[in-house]
Amino acid sequence: MKTITFLCFAMQITTALQAQIIHIPGGYSSIHKGINNTYAVESKFAATDTYVGRPDLNDQSIGSYSPYLDSILTLQMGTNHIPGLSACIIKAGTVQWIGTYGWAEIESGTPMDTATLFQIASVSKTITLTALMQLWENNMFNLDDDINNYLPWEVRNPGYPAEPLTFRQLCTHSSTIQDNWNIMSYYWGEDSPIPLGDYLYSYLNPAGSLYDPYANFYYNQYPGNYYSYSNIGIALVGFLVEEISGIPFSQFCHDGIFSRLDMSETFWFLSETDTTHMARPYTWNGTNYIPYPFYCYPDYPDGQLKTNVGQLARFLLSYMENGTFNNEEILEAATIDTILKVQIPDLNAYQGLVWHRGTIPGIGEVWGHDGGDYGFSIEIRYCPEEDIGLVLLTNGEVDSSIIRSIGAVLLHYAMDSIIITAISSLSHSVGNTFTIYPNPFSNSTTFSYKLAEQSKVKLQIFNCFGQQVAEPVNTIQLKGEQDVKWDNRNLPTGIYYYRIHMGSQVESGKMVKN
Repeated sequence: MKTITFLCFAMQITTALQAQIIHIPGGYSSIHKGINNTYAVESKFAATDTYVGRPDLNDQSIGSYSPYLDSILTLQMGTNHIPGLSACIIKAGTVQWIGTYGWAEIESGTPMDTATLFQIASVSKTITLTALMQLWENNMFNLDDDINNYLPWEVRNPGYPAEPLTFRQLCTHSSTIQDNWNIMSYYWGEDSPIPLGDYLYSYLNPAGSLYDPYANFYYNQYPGNYYSYSNIGIALVGFLVEEISGIPFSQFCHDGIFSRLDMSETFWFLSETDTTHMARPYTWNGTNYIPYPFYCYPDYPDGQLKTNVGQLARFLLSYMENGTFNNEEILEAATIDTILKVQIPDLNAYQGLVWHRGTIPGIGEVWGHDGGDYGFSIEIRYCPEEDIGLVLLTNGEVDSSIIRSIGAVLLHYAMDSIIITAISSLSHSVGNTFTIYPNPFSNSTTFSYKLAEQSKVKLQIFNCFGQQVAEPVNTIQLKGEQDVKWDNRNLPTGIYYYRIHMGSQVESGKMVKN
């Protein structure tokens, strides 16, 4: 696995290095811990063969450097003001490609790497749902039960007080519980001091200090017949896990999910997390990247989880592998089938239990979840039919349609590319060797290769946008050693990539021109 920091992108954010923390307002409705619409949005990239369905990807191998992916991702980062990005592609039951780009923290010059932690916003809800469904498997409740049978205090829609609110309604955003952003507090630089149950009581029960029958509920909407994305509804799911199991929600997740999936640095609270490992969240003010402090909130099961690309990939793999990862059964296969089924088709044709269904042209039906919050934009998604998936983590504020578009590119790449189990070393196979020196270089560099037998040799050079800038070799070569000097004095400084074909074998790597 390779970690890549791009100089060409770094040039675009040099002016941000002196950015200071500015005043941060309270939560507002345009920044939220998820999405309030379906995500069957067609990717603008998926609509054009410039980005997807490309037959020339068939000679690129997942697991090696990909000038194609590098060009797409770095271009999108620059265009959409994303300071750092971490992503992986899953195919055939394993992580086949992982890449990191840009900065975990601009001010300290800390590059993104695969261990960098992100707050994953509403993707956290898929973890909360998993915890709940572990209890469902043990027959501790039914999805259409009245949740008041399991709570220490009552929750009712004040406009329809006789109607029960159910687990299914909470998990399909049809409970008529409304997000009242005026009282959904953020705690900057610290965990919320308010226990989850106390906060939800004050918000949802008529005796609570934050209760507002018109702002906290959709007063005139019948429970189960109205769809509106609800963070507080999923926070209540987390509290129900506590009440039914008798175990604090965070501890339940650790014991039942994180420890079993080897998610050893996945935590709900800042007090548990080594924040020096975290990506700093940023906003773009039109000129500079402005950092936020880390933050938490009392309704934490709906968006506060912290993890990294590899650990979140293990969780996604448990769903892709019918509930089991590395012989650890997190959920039964039948439970996964229940989750990934449209629950109320007449109300929302895209909503399973927390997970959303969508379609991508050329791939088909996908399931996943987006997440967006101050300074973070996140996505997980997978296609059961093609057995491909992705994790995409960024520490910038990006429109969800852009995140989905980037995700669609990664899924198309996963489908169109071949698989290798590791990056091949030519010298360990048939005796072919390849070196480049010097590297970094100034006006020229030399490629040296030795063939174990007569072979077709093709050497290509790409810039960081995936454009081929040179082809120093394209010929049949006899067995033996060859040196090829490449004069590149007219090329600008930056990062380049080579790809050399020697017979049936391919090697790729990075080059730097000073």
